[in-house]
Amino acid sequence: MILQGSVTNITHFVAFIYTGLHQNGLVHISFMTNQFVTAPHELIKTDDIVHVKVLSIDMEGKHVALSMRLDETIADKKDKTASENE
Repeated sequence: MILQGSVTNITHFVAFIYTGLHQNGLVHISFMTNQFVTAPHELIKTDDIVHVKVLSIDMEGKHVALSMRLDETIADKKDKTASENE
């Protein structure tokens, strides 16, 4: 599912996105772009409007994993990482 959200906070490796869901979602730096970046601040800033894809929802832990890389899934990323490590 692809949603529009607002960046509410940024740390060294994670951006917090409000999408209207019960919990803010988290976008890890590795899911922000296909290019290498050293900090999320290179791409986004607080109050930016972004499009994100829901990767997973953990109801027990109340975590919502999001990606700004709309054309890729977690499985694609794991397959790519596994092939690079071989």
